[in-house]
Amino acid sequence: NYIIVFLLAMFSDWLQGPYVYELYVSYGFNQVEIAELFVCGFASSMIVGTFIGGLADTLGRKLMCVTYCVCYVLACFTKLVPSYWVLMLGRFLSGISTSLLFSVFESWMVCEHFKQGFDGASLGDTFAYATFGNGLVAVLAGLVANTAAGSFGFVAPFVVAIAPLTLVGVIIMLSWSE
Repeated sequence: NYIIVFLLAMFSDWLQGPYVYELYVSYGFNQVEIAELFVCGFASSMIVGTFIGGLADTLGRKLMCVTYCVCYVLACFTKLVPSYWVLMLGRFLSGISTSLLFSVFESWMVCEHFKQGFDGASLGDTFAYATFGNGLVAVLAGLVANTAAGSFGFVAPFVVAIAPLTLVGVIIMLSWSE
C-alpha cells in the first residue's frame, strides 16, 4: 500500500517540475519575477521543513500526508491563474508540499512497519522498491507531462497532477491507520 501511494505522490510531483518555468514564461513574467516565485517555493520548503517532523508527530503522519495532497492540489489550481500573487501563493504551497512529501510519507511507513510487527531489516527492501519505482514513475511522468503540455499547453501537467494527488488522498484516508 505504501509503495503505491508513494509512487503516485512522486508521479504527481514529477509531472510538474519540468513545466514550472515554461508556464511562468508563457504568462509573460520576467526573469526577476520568476526568480522571486522560485525563491518563495524554496524558502517555504526550508522554513516548513525545519518543523514538519515535530508537527507530524503531534498531529499525526496520516493527517500530514493528506495535508500534502490538499496543499499540492491547491498549488496546482493556482497555476491556472496568471496572476503573480496567486502564483506566489502556489509556490508557497508547493514548498510546503515538498517538505511533506520528503518526510511524512516515509515516516508513516517506518512507524506502520514496526506497528505491524515486521522485521526492521526488511525496511531496506521497501526503500529499495520505492527508489526503483520512483525512477520509473519519473520517466513515465515526463512522457505524460510532455504529451499533455504539447497538446494542451504548459498548464496541462499541473491539471493532470490533480488526479493522482486526489487518488493518493483517497487511498490514505480509506486505508492508512494513524
